[in-house]
Amino acid sequence: MIRHERLRPPSRDYPADEWSVVEKAFHPEFLAQLETMLAVGNGYLGMRGGPEEGGPNAENGTFINGFHETWPIVYGEDAYGFARTGQTICNVTDSKIIKLFVDDEPFWLPQAKLLSYDRRLNMKSGTLDREIDRHSEAGALEFENRMRAIREEAAQRLREELDRRVHDPPRRGFG
Repeated sequence: MIRHERLRPPSRDYPADEWSVVEKAFHPEFLAQLETMLAVGNGYLGMRGGPEEGGPNAENGTFINGFHETWPIVYGEDAYGFARTGQTICNVTDSKIIKLFVDDEPFWLPQAKLLSYDRRLNMKSGTLDREIDRHSEAGALEFENRMRAIREEAAQRLREELDRRVHDPPRRGFG
């Protein structure tokens, strides 16, 4: 039997919370697990919980209920109860990507000098919240993202609070 050593996340970075799944530090080795655990959906629209910058990710995904491929299933023998059509849900264009620049310096999570990091799936309010305080050559930048899948639409909010040392306001692009 092949044995693998189980990777255990540090408990101080993933504290227990009554209503939230909390991540206090960025660990790229747990991206796939956290994308699954921090997914947001409402029955119509579902989004995996990857970073809003578009990466890094294990497998980014945005899914719409009813958007799928179908194909006929062929059997060697015909019998009652066999399915005639197969279905596979398809990943649609990712609409949650946010590109953030401060003084023409792009924000990329693995390379950022983080002063604080907090990402949590709040199961009481149905939101995936992320607060980051990072240091750059242009100064400190603090921003907060909130994603919520609500009935028939997804809402995203981005709020930036800049340190006084930043001269130009940040630019952000969606897409």
